This record gives sequence, structure tokens and C-alpha cells, in this order.
Amino acid sequence: MTALLLTEDLMFTSRVGAQASALHIPVETISSLTQLDESLACQPTLFVVDLAAVATDQLETMVATVRDRVPGATIIAFGPHVWEAKLQAAQQAGCDQVLSRGQLHKEMTALLQQYVPG
Repeated sequence: MTALLLTEDLMFTSRVGAQASALHIPVETISSLTQLDESLACQPTLFVVDLAAVATDQLETMVATVRDRVPGATIIAFGPHVWEAKLQAAQQAGCDQVLSRGQLHKEMTALLQQYVPG
């Protein structure tokens, strides 16, 4: 079982990688939606998407692609808490959870343990 992370933020990638490594959970990271289709071959049980890396009008297509290719995957979107409209758009697009960046930082270890059991 693995997790897939879509973000352009190298600092966040490093932080998640360290948390996942401590839990012995493999994490694959991509930086754009153009890499999504190929990366879903790893059959992630958790897909975490940074809303800064995805245009609002691409959210529904992204969620549909993940649901089609990996039906059991949990999709968690995150972004700055001040992006209320984009956070709501992610919820409406069908993401399982939508969190602020701060919430995700605080809960990442628990989320990895919950959705990518070792």
C-alpha cells in the first residue's frame, strides 16, 4: 500500500516524506496533473492533493480520474484556510476530506496511519 502526493511545494514534500518514512509507508510524489494517470499505476490507498497545484476547473476531472482508476482510494485535498471558495470546490468535486494546510500538517501522521496501514 502506498500514498500519492500531488504538490509543487518541496518543503511539504520533504515533511510528508519524513513522516511517511518514520512509519515505513511508501509515498510517491508528483508535481502536476499531467503525471497523475501514470502515477495511479501504484494503486495508492491515499491521494493527497495540494490545491495550489490544481486549477479549480480541473478538480472534478481529477477526482473522477482517481475514482475510476483506484476506486478505493481516499482523496484528501488541502490548501490555505483563506481559500474558502477553492476548498469548497474541492469538497463539491468529491474529495473525501478537505483540510486547511495547518490541519493537514497537524494530522498527517494520523492520516497516513489510517489510510495506508502498514
